[in-house]
Amino acid sequence: MSKNRKVSHKIYESWEYEREIDDLNRMSEQGWQLEKGGCFHSVFIKNDKEKYIYQIDYSPKLKDKDRYLEMFSEQEWEYINSTFNGWHYFKKAYRDDMSEEEKIIYTDKQSLYEMQNRYLSMLKFFMIISCIMTPVYLILGIIGRQTSILLEALAFLIMGVYMGIGLINVNRVRNDKSKIPHVPFIVAY
Repeated sequence: MSKNRKVSHKIYESWEYEREIDDLNRMSEQGWQLEKGGCFHSVFIKNDKEKYIYQIDYSPKLKDKDRYLEMFSEQEWEYINSTFNGWHYFKKAYRDDMSEEEKIIYTDKQSLYEMQNRYLSMLKFFMIISCIMTPVYLILGIIGRQTSILLEALAFLIMGVYMGIGLINVNRVRNDKSKIPHVPFIVAY
């Protein structure tokens, strides 16, 4: 990797998108500008001359991507890229005199809740799947006496609990209560 390019392998839970935004903004302050955002890694380029603020939106089923991007462009948000699972990265040139409303995509709770509801639907789907698959694999593993199937049951159970924690966390944030602590898994080079 060159001195002017950095790859960061930080993993963020979907309900922690604000933490990812804070990290992107902090990187920009340090002269590292996001070139490509991603689920498992992000690419930054060195640029001390510019400073940006970043925002992320979740919209996996875009019917009219051109209109979607135009809507953000009208608010001076520059599109960076999208991930395979529906996260879209935007940036805006930072100014000292920017109002707080200019720094965020969603200025009202209704729009923010609509975005959150999009990824909550995904969390609920995977939680339901894991609730169905855990007992099925548990029974198959016990009947067949196969440790590998029992391990898969455990994996489904862990996934269901993890998705449940996400649902609880989003509801806690919406009700202005404390967040569940995050244990970071970070590899950066």
